[in-house]
Amino acid sequence: QRAIPIFERHARLNPDDYYTRVSLANILSITGKEFEALRAADELSAVESLDGLTLCNLACLYLQCKAPDRGMEHLRRAIQKGYKDIDQILRDPDLAPLRVTPEFEELMKELEAGNG
Repeated sequence: QRAIPIFERHARLNPDDYYTRVSLANILSITGKEFEALRAADELSAVESLDGLTLCNLACLYLQCKAPDRGMEHLRRAIQKGYKDIDQILRDPDLAPLRVTPEFEELMKELEAGNG
């Protein structure tokens, strides 16, 4: 709880620090402020210049907030933006809910084929 104002201030003063903005959304989620976490994630998600790692982190956040469709959407966007760490995608416990879906299987086939 005490970290929230610190992260909020830093994010406000450094809006291009996407890592901190995702971290703030995660802290909000962890502290039970899921609505605020989703709002922060949605706001960040609208930034077109996000890199693949940030998008993958957003996918994990959406899954933690029980928004699997948005999680899959952001994982797909992450791969389109160049995120290619298949091992991490297959190991990350946050992504586990996606691994049982046909969409995930198809996405992994595309990534392994180099078409992601």
